[in-house]
Amino acid sequence: MITVVIPTYRRPRLLARAIRSVLAQTDPDFTVWVYDNASLDETAAVVAAISAEDRRIHYAAHQTNIGANANIIQGMERIASPFFTVLSDDDVLLPTLFERAMAAYAHYPEAMFVSSPVLLVDPRGRVIKVDGSQWPTALYRPPLGLAAMVELGHFIWTGTVFRSELLQQVGGLDPAIGSSSDLDFQVRVASHHAFATVSEPGAVFSWHPASPSSHPALDHFWPGWQLIIDKIRADNGVPSEVRTTVAARLQRRLRTMLVLVALYATARGRFDDADRATDLLRVRYQAPVAAVTLQAIAAVARYLPPFRAALHLCATRLRWRGRYRLRPVQVDFDRRYRQLLLIPELPSTVRKDSAA
Repeated sequence: MITVVIPTYRRPRLLARAIRSVLAQTDPDFTVWVYDNASLDETAAVVAAISAEDRRIHYAAHQTNIGANANIIQGMERIASPFFTVLSDDDVLLPTLFERAMAAYAHYPEAMFVSSPVLLVDPRGRVIKVDGSQWPTALYRPPLGLAAMVELGHFIWTGTVFRSELLQQVGGLDPAIGSSSDLDFQVRVASHHAFATVSEPGAVFSWHPASPSSHPALDHFWPGWQLIIDKIRADNGVPSEVRTTVAARLQRRLRTMLVLVALYATARGRFDDADRATDLLRVRYQAPVAAVTLQAIAAVARYLPPFRAALHLCATRLRWRGRYRLRPVQVDFDRRYRQLLLIPELPSTVRKDSAA
């Protein structure tokens, strides 16, 4: 049995799409729990309409907004099944995710989670990235799995099925880490347990310009990543040479992310974020050349708005470079999965209730 935790907040039509993608799974052994973060809209009625058709759908609501991370944490604390996954209400699962994950668990019984690549798809239905495609199908044991995760990148957990016993063995999400708590959780697992990967995509991450998670912002990386690095250095259960290597690699990645944050913030006119990222590079991470260069770019962008627009275009093209290589993926996606992105109309009973 797999529990699907869906944290939601004021997106009832997208939520209906997400739930329908779970109901389309080829492995039917699952239950869905929707955790409504005080939406005060049609969310409850949408879930009630779907659960009337399928009793595997359940609903719980908070009376006040407790925050996105706290909502996920509470949902994970209530899991009672052997396996679980977390699905954002604007994302969708591909039909064979659970079937392939369970087959991988049967093949690799020591694995504590199984991850699949995730398709990043924009509002026009264009596949702009296959996140996780760099991972070949395999079993990864500690501590080599941890080193591989830091080298190749962690997983978008929408495409990951976890063993629930991990929540007792390594703990749940750390509220102090913030929006990088999924990375922290995966690092803690990979430090001490095996995990497996499969090559077939398992989910769709909906990338759209208005989503905070779709853009590199300072609070996505700082101070969360540094706290993760500090945890790794303090974990005596990991060999010291591995801790040193992993911490150094993560710190290099963090410096790169801070440069990207500064560039994106400058391009979008968020100069406070750009200044903070630049200060961190100069003071905390001893990167004076990068800091001076970013300061010069920000100074030009403040007084020349056309330069800011050009910077934004360059940053976007750099981020999605190589997209032309995804044409075969796009053709396959359009043929097999595009219908999963269709946003359903709210049931008539829901529309009537909400208009009353």
